[in-house]
Amino acid sequence: MIGRKIAHYEVLAKIGEGGMGEVYRARDTRLGREVALKVLPPAFAKDPERLARFRREAKLLASLQHTHIAALHGLEEVGSEVFLAMELVEGEDLSARLTRGPLDLDDALELARHFAEGLEAAHEQNIVHRDLKPANLKITPDGQLKILDFGLARAYLGDGGEGEDLEQSPTITAALTAQGMILGTAAYMSPEQARGRRVDQRTDIWAFGAILFEMVSGQRVFTGETISDTMAAVLRADPPWEALPADIPSGVRRLIERCLERDARRRLRDIGEARVRLERWRDDPASADETTSGSLSGPTPIIQDRRAVCSWFPWGLVATAVLIIGVMGWRLESRPAAQLPMMELKIRLDHDDLLAPTGGVLSISPDGSWIAWQTATGLYLRAINSQEARLIDGSTDGFASCFSPDSQWLAFAGGGDLRRVSVGGGSPISICPLATPRGLAWIDDTTIVFPRRISDGLQMVDLRDGSITALTELNVAINERSHRWPTAVPGRRAVLYECQFLGQDYDQSDIRIVDLDTGISKVVQRGGAAPQATAQGQLLFVRDHTLFGVRFDLQRGEILGLPVPVREDIVSSVGNQENDDGSAQFRVDDRGTLFYVDSGGVGNPLRRLV
Repeated sequence: MIGRKIAHYEVLAKIGEGGMGEVYRARDTRLGREVALKVLPPAFAKDPERLARFRREAKLLASLQHTHIAALHGLEEVGSEVFLAMELVEGEDLSARLTRGPLDLDDALELARHFAEGLEAAHEQNIVHRDLKPANLKITPDGQLKILDFGLARAYLGDGGEGEDLEQSPTITAALTAQGMILGTAAYMSPEQARGRRVDQRTDIWAFGAILFEMVSGQRVFTGETISDTMAAVLRADPPWEALPADIPSGVRRLIERCLERDARRRLRDIGEARVRLERWRDDPASADETTSGSLSGPTPIIQDRRAVCSWFPWGLVATAVLIIGVMGWRLESRPAAQLPMMELKIRLDHDDLLAPTGGVLSISPDGSWIAWQTATGLYLRAINSQEARLIDGSTDGFASCFSPDSQWLAFAGGGDLRRVSVGGGSPISICPLATPRGLAWIDDTTIVFPRRISDGLQMVDLRDGSITALTELNVAINERSHRWPTAVPGRRAVLYECQFLGQDYDQSDIRIVDLDTGISKVVQRGGAAPQATAQGQLLFVRDHTLFGVRFDLQRGEILGLPVPVREDIVSSVGNQENDDGSAQFRVDDRGTLFYVDSGGVGNPLRRLV
């Protein structure tokens, strides 16, 4: 190959070899630049299906441009040869650097920040690497980290066997490959990859944690003499936590632990969360030594209860649902009133599944005729007057949902898109790209509001054409970290939302209201999470696991009086940024029906939909 001219590339030298072909340094004679050519194995060109798949993937990957991702310039086919032209990244790959021992902590965290930034950019476009390992990470001469071979594993089908070099051992199962066929590096694969199951961005998060562990300790998390031994360790062995330096900051250790959760549902859900922490630790190194339950006000009995509740997740395989109607109005009136009668409808969840522990788990339609709940299997929709629930197609990795104002549609985020599905049946319809929004609010016939990223302001999508415009922006001068969990304000084009701050628990957030037509935002309540307004003129929000209510002027956007407790033991995730996401599991319809998940008190293993 050296000295040959392929198309308009002059091959200069061989620089590597891997499971997906040989890599050469070459000169692009048209543009006068040096590139890396990855020449794919001859058998590849003889497989029309695989080649067609690679062409499709190349178009998507070529659009992925980021400082910390090596760019793909194009896919070339010359006769029987197929090769990729990629950005030539100078420097040492991380696997070579790690042969000399662990990195200095500051250097490791800085490279991890670059790593997280690149992953976040790809995940926002619904692109998963699937084959992350130190050999696919380059450290440039100026100290920047670049991720190589992004997304190529999805299009390539290979196999492996006992005794092969672990650097070429199988790890990745893609939706487009044959069942059980695996490719990549066993030492960094996620448990779901090892089992040949469907993977998503959380498999990259696992690999991120494994690589960060190795950078700070100098030791691989999982090893074995053969591929099978290594895969068995991934599935069953405990990480050697004792290998981490004794003086490693508690926040860094906790981040690694969250990334290496075997249950993907409990794993760090969004790599942007890691990026935010790494940025904070860079700007304030002392903050990396935070405790997992700490807050600005210090530990309290309430925070201890919160941590205990988090330890109970996930919920039982079968739950009892109780719908309580007419409980809201009388509790928040300033004068005494007779208690309305309570009606209980007991609902058994027959699917052997786990309710999702965080996120927008629950929805109830404005007219109270439909309820929806998220599980690991997907989003279930059920009419109140029916005993059967329907699993929504394409909702497996859903994270938030909401009903349309006319109660005829359910919107949800799933499969990398914002989608809507008719409550009467049919297939979901994609609206726009959207990965894991922290909340959805359906305002009217044309508008849904959401935050696109974990550390961003709110956006609006026009349902007619999928166009997205900004609604709110973060004020970094006062340490705003995110705007999340928006809900529609009855009777006007406005949303309530949670404005969360760096270093504070979610229930110490500001609750704000923003008018969609003017863009004017103001503070409604200081100290609360997951706000929702009722049509009867109440503002509901959560502090710890207590649901509070206060009379609320819907048109003026102002509270009237002081908040009072409405329900105890609401399942919520409003603690610190290490573990929680600011969500609370309750919703209210236009008649004042409160639909929530009741924890049943500290230590109770059975949750109820109430």
